[in-house]
Formats: sequence, C-alpha cells, structure tokens
Amino acid sequence: MFEKRFAVYKGVQEFLTIILQEGKFDINQLFEFRRKTQDSTFLFGKDIPQYIDGIDKKALEMGRLAERYEPLPVGRQRSELCEEKTRLLMGLIDELPRLKEVFAPYLRFDKWK
Repeated sequence: MFEKRFAVYKGVQEFLTIILQEGKFDINQLFEFRRKTQDSTFLFGKDIPQYIDGIDKKALEMGRLAERYEPLPVGRQRSELCEEKTRLLMGLIDELPRLKEVFAPYLRFDKWK
C-alpha cells in the first residue's frame, strides 16, 4: 500500500515542481498528473482526492486564464487576467512545501529522517 500511495504523492510533487520551474504546464503534463493520481480515491481517505482535485482545478483555471490573456493587447484587461493567473500560480507553488504535511498521515513522513 505504501508504494501505491507514495506514487500518488510523487505524481503531485512532480506536477507542482513543473509549475514551480516553468510557471506553466502543458496539456500532456496535466494528463500525466491525472494518470498518476487517479487511484487516490481508492488509496486514501476523502481528504487526499479532494486536495488533488483542488490542485487540478487551480491548474485548469490558470491555463484558461493564460489562453484568455495571451491574445490580448497590453492593457487593463490583460493585466487583470495576468494578475489572476499569477495568484493561482503562487497558490500552486505554495502547495509544494505542504505536501509532506498533507500526505504524512498516510505515509508516516513524521518518522522519516
């Protein structure tokens, strides 16, 4: 069970790391994240699938905002969309250091040295 749970943890970690490093992701990276985390419903309590779903929704919204502002000329509307995308990006980046805390009850990270 540990290996399967840890694989889900690593899937989340890898996706958030891509976002941290690149400030964006492509559709294939999103599908890979979903593939690696799809079994969370069967491996964890309700909290982890909800947590993963929250990351997925924030990432999707971030992608949608990027699609909306990229064709716009520089101006107020583009700036507002960019600010919203940046807010979501920062929220996703902030999840990376929290991962151990979120997954700890299932993986016993507190016993790692």
